[in-house]
Amino acid sequence: MDLLISGDVIAWRSFLEDYGRLIRWRISDVARSFGLASDTNSIDDATAHTIASLVANDHAALRTFQGRSSLGTYLTVIATRVATRDFARLRARMKKVHAASGTDGEKSSLQDPALELVRSEEHQQLQLALNRLPEKQREVVRMFHLEGCSYMDISRTLQIPLGSVGVTLKRAEEKLRQILEPSQE
Repeated sequence: MDLLISGDVIAWRSFLEDYGRLIRWRISDVARSFGLASDTNSIDDATAHTIASLVANDHAALRTFQGRSSLGTYLTVIATRVATRDFARLRARMKKVHAASGTDGEKSSLQDPALELVRSEEHQQLQLALNRLPEKQREVVRMFHLEGCSYMDISRTLQIPLGSVGVTLKRAEEKLRQILEPSQE
C-alpha cells in the first residue's frame, strides 16, 4: 500500500490490474440501477472519478483504509458512492433539460393518456411506499433521488454523519423494494 500511495507506477499498474475490473463492474451495476446500463460514457466518467477520488488529497481515501474489510470491499463502497453521486447529478441535469425544453423526454399525456395513467398509478404507489419509511430514510431518499443532492448536502441538511448517508439510503431503497415488490411465496 505504501508504494501505491507514494505513486509508484508499477504499484498503480498492478493495483489497476487487480481492482480495475471490480471497480468498473460495481459502477456498471450502479448505472443499471439508474437505468444507464448502456451509457458507457457515463460509466467511463464515473470510473475515472472513482480513480481520481482515490488519489485526491494526497491519496486520502487509500490512507484511511484500515483493513476492517478487504480492500476490494472498501473500493466497491467508494465506487458505489462516487457512481451514485455522478448518476444522481446526471439524472437531475437531464430533468432540468427536459423541463427547460417543455418535455419530459417521453410522450406527453395528450399523446398517450394510458401512459399518463400508468405513470400516475406508479407515482401514487411510490408515494405510499415512501410514506411507510421512517422519516430520516424518507428524507434521505427524497433529497438524493428527487432533488439530486450530494451526500455532503444531505449530511449537512439533516445533520447526520456523512458516513451514514449511504447506509441510510441503501436501507431505505431496500425497504422500498420490499414494499413495492413483495416476495411471491
